[in-house]
Amino acid sequence: MAAAATEQARPIVTELAVAPLLVRSEDGLARLATSLQVEIAGRDLLRQEAEVHSRMQRLDAAGDAIGFRAALVEAEAIVRRRTALRERLG
Repeated sequence: MAAAATEQARPIVTELAVAPLLVRSEDGLARLATSLQVEIAGRDLLRQEAEVHSRMQRLDAAGDAIGFRAALVEAEAIVRRRTALRERLG
């Protein structure tokens, strides 16, 4: 799965590596870098959240209450991290 993700990302990374930066100052470059970091982290958190929700759907809340609760707590933590990321950009 990681190899497939790497192959999917390769053309995008190559394109970004050769694309001109549309910033005119060091401050602009810092803002661009921060926004890119936040975007990448946000997408990763969305992926994690989807995985947890998928796991929750497979769990039987009545049959595996402990596992379901653990997944729910994990999903809530991911949502809090995504919220904090969005607030970071202001």
